[in-house]
Amino acid sequence: MSMDIDFVEQLIGILERSALSELEYAEDGGRVRLVRSGNQGTAGTSPAFAAAVHEAPVQPRTTSAVQGEPKERTVSAPLAGMFYCAPAPGQPPFVAVGDLVEAGQQLAIIEAMKMLNAVEADLKGRVVRVAAADGAAVEAGAPLFAIEPAGDSDV
Repeated sequence: MSMDIDFVEQLIGILERSALSELEYAEDGGRVRLVRSGNQGTAGTSPAFAAAVHEAPVQPRTTSAVQGEPKERTVSAPLAGMFYCAPAPGQPPFVAVGDLVEAGQQLAIIEAMKMLNAVEADLKGRVVRVAAADGAAVEAGAPLFAIEPAGDSDV
């Protein structure tokens, strides 16, 4: 498994925009751990980060297409707000990694200004990654899910 450099940059962005001091992500034998270091920063400066990537070299996005691996499509946040994986606290999530989804199927909710907005799949495929944490604040355009497109024979 090779970790996509764009995905690592997205993780850094999530950490920068949050109050978290540390973020760790692992998938298919690869792992990345981001830790805020030093001064938390002052107005106009961005905090410093230390990153450690284990067991997975960082590769540019174009590598997967060259090797013939299926391309993942990202479902991004349509607006800024709070990201929720389930319809209500204590209920199971709309989808989980490995689930097959149809275009138009609800994947999550983003709450913005006391309004609940559905996040829907824009293609048929398999959920391969949930990129946002349940209850996390997300910005418009932030990656939420990675979906591997599927043909009719896959579902």
